[in-house]
Amino acid sequence: MTSKEQNLASKDLLKLVNETPNKKLKSNFDESRTLNTYLDIFKSRIYEIQKNLIHSGKKVNGESIKNILLRIDEIKRKLLPIFYEYNIRIAFIELLSFKE
Repeated sequence: MTSKEQNLASKDLLKLVNETPNKKLKSNFDESRTLNTYLDIFKSRIYEIQKNLIHSGKKVNGESIKNILLRIDEIKRKLLPIFYEYNIRIAFIELLSFKE
């Protein structure tokens, strides 16, 4: 699943959770039970994220919750050390070639 599809899926689920907070799919099918369970877990995760944002003193809005759900901040933090190490290696190679 691409990040765009994940983003759309997250938005659809957030919309579904917000529009129908106390409604559940009623059916005997396993899919409906599975979806209801997933929605309950997703809702709990959103409340947990909201609580953590409040306790850390950060701004609580849909964008910050989405970023945490999709781990966007983690990806940015992991990329910075890679670029830093790459820049150091290139600078070292250039220094060696300059001395020759």
